Amino acid sequence: MPPTKYEKKRKRSAASTPASQKSQNQNDAPSIQKKKQRKQFSDSPSSPPPMKKKGFNKQVPRSRKPSRARSSYSHQSRVSLLIENRKSKSGRRKNRSPTPESSPEASPVNYLSPGNVYVDENHHLEVRPNDVIDHKFKVVDICGAGTFGRVYKVRDLTDPYSDTFLALKVMQDKDEARQDTVYEREALQGLMAKDPKHIQNVVRFFGHFAYHGHACLLFEHLGPSLHKFLHTTKSNFVPFPMHQLSEITQQTCLALAFLRKCGYSHTDIKTENIVFAEEVTYHDTIYLSDSSQTLVRELSCTNVKLIDFGSAIDDEEDHGTDISTRQYRAPEIMLVLDWNHQIDMWSLGCVLFEVYSGKVLFQAPTVKAQIVAMTRILGPIPKKMLSRVPHDHKYFKNGEFRASDSYRQSPEYMDVMRTAKPLKEYFRNLESTDSKRFLDLLRKFLQYEPKKRITAADALYHEFLSQRISRKRKQM
Repeated sequence: MPPTKYEKKRKRSAASTPASQKSQNQNDAPSIQKKKQRKQFSDSPSSPPPMKKKGFNKQVPRSRKPSRARSSYSHQSRVSLLIENRKSKSGRRKNRSPTPESSPEASPVNYLSPGNVYVDENHHLEVRPNDVIDHKFKVVDICGAGTFGRVYKVRDLTDPYSDTFLALKVMQDKDEARQDTVYEREALQGLMAKDPKHIQNVVRFFGHFAYHGHACLLFEHLGPSLHKFLHTTKSNFVPFPMHQLSEITQQTCLALAFLRKCGYSHTDIKTENIVFAEEVTYHDTIYLSDSSQTLVRELSCTNVKLIDFGSAIDDEEDHGTDISTRQYRAPEIMLVLDWNHQIDMWSLGCVLFEVYSGKVLFQAPTVKAQIVAMTRILGPIPKKMLSRVPHDHKYFKNGEFRASDSYRQSPEYMDVMRTAKPLKEYFRNLESTDSKRFLDLLRKFLQYEPKKRITAADALYHEFLSQRISRKRKQM
């Protein structure tokens, strides 16, 4: 077989190789053989890897000693560069814009001092959010305003570990407001002493102090009032479930029974002074009761408390006639007769009707028009009660209501006669057992004669409060 071109090329290169290179290749044969053996040894899985000699194939660079002048120059340049870097870093740190949490603009604090305390034309202390009162209480928001004072939501700066908000009531800088504060403070101190566990549905009172002539009262922070909640949802009013209305009624009666036991009358029961114990949310749902469906607004919380004891009166004090808010004022006050703690029960009846229907019971612009609305809704005032009315009464004479022909034709009178109707006609479903019980309790609250009016303690045993109310519901 003739040789291939590759074999011819190999023979030609072998012939041209010198003898010295051939001997070198022969000398390198053992080393090549050792490399092959080492490779076979490392490839075997059962044998350990070969030990590597320390410093094997490591190239050590040649050291070059720099000159003395070059070394000193580089050291000085390094030091100066380091100093410049530190200066530039410190400058950047000073000019760095603060974070939102640490920025003073994010949560400014204004400590009110004699130089920056201002009073408005009504003698109220001008307070804004982030102001600090008495170097202790930082104002977060305003909760509400009354006749003699304003209530602010505050945080105690002396207790940085507490996330609890407080309610600070700042009174007017007037003698009448200061006297009202004394009455409220004494009443609250007496109530707190008899309720050490705070279970009587009365707002918790922590203390008082004076600040630049303004009396300040410190309370626990509560949720919205019934008035605020109803006003917020007035545009799309939906009634509460009857069992939740029963719970609100029961807790208010417990508070009034406690006041009666302590010898006090609140005298200013209204939707503004009955407050939820915490923030309230709601959702609308359909309740099934007595084979009927009713859309109701179920609340997340029905715990309520009484607030504002500035008008609270001890049984031994003189009873005036200029008390109570007109829409919730009992008839004996308007007739200038003797009155007692039962005026609170009349006011509670007006409140419960408003919570039930979303409307004020006696919608009248004046006292005279309100008397007309009362007789229109509840019937005529008993003659025995009218016989005790003073002869110089503004609206009654010899037991008869003073209403001239011109007044009966006035828009005020005609408007009341058109809008007011008997109490029974305001109820949505009188076939329901719960509605019948509530109507019966409401009539006992709204008795003209105080002696016939149900008391707070007796109301707790009424069927509407003592019996379990149906809670069948159907989610929307």
